[in-house]
Amino acid sequence: MHYLQQWKQDGNWRIRFRRPGYKPVELPVPRGYRGDKPTLGNSTEFLTAYLSAMAEPVAEIAPGDKRAAYGTVDWLVAEYLASLDFMERPESMREKIKRSVEAFRAKCGDLMVAVIEADHIEKLFAKLIDTPMKANKWLDAMKYRFAYAIKRKLLAINPAVGIKKRKPKIHIDADGTAEEGHHTWSVAERAKAREKFPVGTKMRLAIELINALAFRRSDAIRVGPPKTYEGRLDDGRPATFLRYVQWKNRTRKPVTVDTPIPADLLAVIKATKATGLTTWLIGARGGSFNDQSFTDWFSEEMAKAGMPVRCTPHGLRKRALCDLANDGKTIHEIMSVSGHLTAKEVMKYTEMADRARNARAAMAGRV
Repeated sequence: MHYLQQWKQDGNWRIRFRRPGYKPVELPVPRGYRGDKPTLGNSTEFLTAYLSAMAEPVAEIAPGDKRAAYGTVDWLVAEYLASLDFMERPESMREKIKRSVEAFRAKCGDLMVAVIEADHIEKLFAKLIDTPMKANKWLDAMKYRFAYAIKRKLLAINPAVGIKKRKPKIHIDADGTAEEGHHTWSVAERAKAREKFPVGTKMRLAIELINALAFRRSDAIRVGPPKTYEGRLDDGRPATFLRYVQWKNRTRKPVTVDTPIPADLLAVIKATKATGLTTWLIGARGGSFNDQSFTDWFSEEMAKAGMPVRCTPHGLRKRALCDLANDGKTIHEIMSVSGHLTAKEVMKYTEMADRARNARAAMAGRV
């Protein structure tokens, strides 16, 4: 048997399981034990405890690296990133969580987890006040990690749980519209982008995919010909349909969107030569985009065209949802296109469109 330390204390034998990267475990000493380790396997109680200690998971380390001291932030992060608690989360979430916990490890790696209190987390959280969305994602990552620390019996209370998330920044656009979070493209901004990127260009295809189908970036880069099929509309006219499972939450709460593709978008797809066999949008080298490379490419192309920095893919998705609301579509109709699961989520995106339309209706006959 390996990793066993034994010694006599007050005339009695004591045995401890001790392996680098593991919490030391005191093992039961068989009755009548005289220090002969090979006889330990004859005790069912000892063998059960030993095998349980051996089964305790420990993170792998790269060749040449040293294992972090047990109980430190460095040790906890390594263990958490190798755990099922982390690996079972969606890929997109894992990337964001890993960035946050690795940044925390870089600052506080040698700190013992047991001494971390809410004040420590709140002070670090406060430094992110200028970027509330980033701050909230960081706080979520801390909650997940310290929940794992409780599971590993390093903490009794999660120090990140009582901290309130930041509210998204409210910004006022040039047209006097106030909104939270990502800027919703104006109609004029969309028209300008269409002027800058003619039909046939890859950027125009990206714009029209998001605008016509209210795609998230994660879906815009993953859908393509294999997800389409031919069918008929309710009035009997033939149409091309798109059926796909949204990338976001696909492993936890999968949402299937089944929608006809607008004729204008089909025309843009047909006119774009640089499309792929599995995805309509392709990267610079002919392969698929990933989420970040698409965002970087989109931002670079927008900047070259003189478009405002605030014109992001998500803001164009919000424009698409607002257009549906302005056209009088119901919340449930919009949800069927956007893939949202609750009306509250859609209302958050379409509130300004609804308010403007309702205001015009309320003032009808008075102007």
